[in-house]
Amino acid sequence: RDIVDLDVGLAVRAGVNSGSVFMGDIRTSHRNTFATMGDAVNLAARVMGKSAVGTVLATPPVLDRSRTLFDETPREPFMVKGKAKPVEATIVGPAKGVRPGIGASDLPTVGRDDELAAFAAVEADVLAGRGRFVEVVADAGAGKSRLLDEFELRGERLRFHRGRSRLYQSATPYFPFGELVREVYGLAGLPLAEQKEMLRGLAATAGVTDSLALIGQVVGVDMEGTVPDDAEVRKSRLEQATVALLAATLTEPIALCMEDAHWMDDPSRDLLSALAGGVGTRPWLLLVAHRRSGGAIEAEPDLRLELKPLPPSAMVSLVRAATADAPMPTHVVDGLVARSDGNPLFLLEMVNGVQSGADVESLPTSVEGLLTSRIDRLAPDDRALLRHLAVLGNEFDQRYVRDVVPVSIRAESGDALLRLNDFVTVDERGWVIFRHHLVRDVAYEGLPYRTRRQLHSTVA
Repeated sequence: RDIVDLDVGLAVRAGVNSGSVFMGDIRTSHRNTFATMGDAVNLAARVMGKSAVGTVLATPPVLDRSRTLFDETPREPFMVKGKAKPVEATIVGPAKGVRPGIGASDLPTVGRDDELAAFAAVEADVLAGRGRFVEVVADAGAGKSRLLDEFELRGERLRFHRGRSRLYQSATPYFPFGELVREVYGLAGLPLAEQKEMLRGLAATAGVTDSLALIGQVVGVDMEGTVPDDAEVRKSRLEQATVALLAATLTEPIALCMEDAHWMDDPSRDLLSALAGGVGTRPWLLLVAHRRSGGAIEAEPDLRLELKPLPPSAMVSLVRAATADAPMPTHVVDGLVARSDGNPLFLLEMVNGVQSGADVESLPTSVEGLLTSRIDRLAPDDRALLRHLAVLGNEFDQRYVRDVVPVSIRAESGDALLRLNDFVTVDERGWVIFRHHLVRDVAYEGLPYRTRRQLHSTVA
């Protein structure tokens, strides 16, 4: 579509078809050429012959598998050489959006009955006033966040609040706690003066007014007061004051959830340990989710949920639910399940790949490889933008996009974000969020080191 729209002084028309082809070198003693051959190629040429100048004509399988949505104008079926039946094709107009991919949040939770039963028992304890500290541990892509979503959905009698550690804030003291506390007390979005007034009231209720400046460090708000010069004394008083404030003001059953704790800063990890140490006497469910590679805290959990790879039967159910509108043949489903190794994110990425036209056997053998291949298939400018955005972290304010966007597409960066809908989304706050941290990681790995240094300097 972009090629036909170019104004280069040539009369261009296009025909698009998809299918298996033969590819390779065709050689004689005096000539060598690379060629693609087969029925799919021949039909593309025939369709092109029926296209008008300045027009793109595509067969139905192409548009059915396209992630980009276009304005479409069907035309009458036509006969071509080599085909016994009329060929159907559609005139492809301008792009108008992106077909949504399959997201885990749209699908049922499968293969986690034991974990859900354990949550129900823990919830009953918390509602009875016996707090619990629960760890959720799993490999990347195994479904930690999806399980927490299900906990929140089922825990209707618990107020659920979540804070998230982020790679780029792993050196920022108390960053995830600041996010969590602001959400718990409804501080986010309030004018600064109102935030300070609320914190003064909460501190007075808890009897920790003398530590208001320390509590402000946790929340990320500069508050009046003095702080001890000695680092150890300062840290100890901060932890005591924060725990006292939460204990005095959170007297109803509540779930406090920390996601991606493997990226948590050390001060937050110590504060979390202090909270966990007294959780049994308070109506709190303290949930901490992290990868196996890190994130554990010193306090011993009341329950540790280690998410194992999903069994094949659960993975089949997941594929069937994801493809209910366009069921896949059994042998294709079995092939996807066998390659997924029980990892639901990998499975859903492969389903997206197959629905976009990829053959099962041609899919990469790891979720990182699959994401790499999907990113590599983007248009050069879109691919460059996605990789540049990765420098900003897993989620960030949309206003920072202009600082890293490639010069070649600076004027149309807003449209480019829409085209990257499979990889990033923009929420109601105007923040850009990578759909999964692995997407961000893979995109970042595609940046040359020199470009990384330049972009990090700009962001700093």
